Amino acid sequence: MSIRADYHIHSCISPDGRHSIEEIAEKAIACGLNEIAITDHFEFFDPESNIHQSWSKEYLDHYFEQLQFFQERFQGRLIIRKGIEIGQPFIHQVYADEIMKQYHFDYVIGSVHKINDCDLGRVNYLEISIDELIRENLSSLMTLSQYSDFDCIGHLDLIKRYAAQKGVYISLLDYQEEVEVILKNLISREKGLEINTSGLRQTVKQILPSIEIIKRFCQLGGKVLTVGSDAHRKDDVAKDFQVAQMLLEEIGVSYIATFENRKPHFYKI
Repeated sequence: MSIRADYHIHSCISPDGRHSIEEIAEKAIACGLNEIAITDHFEFFDPESNIHQSWSKEYLDHYFEQLQFFQERFQGRLIIRKGIEIGQPFIHQVYADEIMKQYHFDYVIGSVHKINDCDLGRVNYLEISIDELIRENLSSLMTLSQYSDFDCIGHLDLIKRYAAQKGVYISLLDYQEEVEVILKNLISREKGLEINTSGLRQTVKQILPSIEIIKRFCQLGGKVLTVGSDAHRKDDVAKDFQVAQMLLEEIGVSYIATFENRKPHFYKI
């Protein structure tokens, strides 16, 4: 068997996505997948900031309409799950909880994309204290893992992907104590860890998180693992899944999770 479900994909409904759900679904079928989760972004910002808030319930209403339409259209050919990637929900926890109650997702990724409302991709890694930045990032991940409503934590060491683009190579393994607390929080709350293949096609050339972090999650008793390409265009759907499977087999991972109505189901790879 093989990895046959891509659980991190962004459509053009998301501001940074390029292709429609229909185009993505056709590509997934061509790749031999049985199931996908469309996980378009919903970002939370500091309510006190002056950043324009484009994330609204109207956006989610349109998103849900499209998801339901294509679920029905591809019935019998491909399972399409209603997913979302929520960024920094702890910043506006009341609003985040309201969203989770109002919309019935199949699968929710919890992610940290920003520090102090600054996207990790826009940080100048050459002119700041990397140690301070990493500790702030870990603090946010800690809060996310403790309090937020999600199913799997997304690209846990995302910061390394952006740092590598600036020629700075970092590893959260250097902060083992903090990382272990985050992993234990996930396990105690029966949350999962996402295996994100996007780093393999970018400068860092690694999966997110590193295979060592995934291995430690499993050693600590973690059971729920999903695999996602983090595709923002159709050609990246299921990209590098063969590499991910090889790495997982090396550390003894045999089962991957899919979700329906926020409940995990497992299949053998």
